Amino acid sequence: DYGPAFSPDGKTIAFGREYADVNGVRQEEIWLMNADGTEQRQIKGLAGGAPEFMPDGRLLFHSKGRFSKAIATQINIANIDGSNVIQLTNDDTNNFNPKISPDGTQIAYLSNRDGNQEVYVMNVDGSKQTRLTKNRILDGDPAWSPDGFKVFFTTQNVFGFYDIYKVNKDSSSTERVLINASQ
Repeated sequence: DYGPAFSPDGKTIAFGREYADVNGVRQEEIWLMNADGTEQRQIKGLAGGAPEFMPDGRLLFHSKGRFSKAIATQINIANIDGSNVIQLTNDDTNNFNPKISPDGTQIAYLSNRDGNQEVYVMNVDGSKQTRLTKNRILDGDPAWSPDGFKVFFTTQNVFGFYDIYKVNKDSSSTERVLINASQ
């Protein structure tokens, strides 16, 4: 289980559950539970991970496929009951780990469409998909600044540690914030 995210009213937590089934096939599911951990329940209509509540109560997530070379993950929005799935990205590469901006108008996410894992942003309707980072190493863990003007992310450095960077949402002014944050 990973990536807990609170609902806008603070009463529900969405989280991803990944495991190998009895046949050794990787499963990626989206679950809900009450804020106190009770009443865990799978959203049967959704397969994927990294769920996050949007301001309107819908779920932002990536589709199942991160562990499969044959199926690319895509960024989606769905109702909390698993209905009305709207696919925002549509290519043959992995798009995953979406994060909604504080004002609910943009999504930061990871994609390997340009050869390696980079940070992207797009409008909440899937338009204006823009690459923010441009390097030859894996970037990860996008997170919005509280004012919604910057995206923070991690990048592995030459020593095997992770540095934390920030970049403006228009891809200008990338700056390292913390050196050797973890390994």
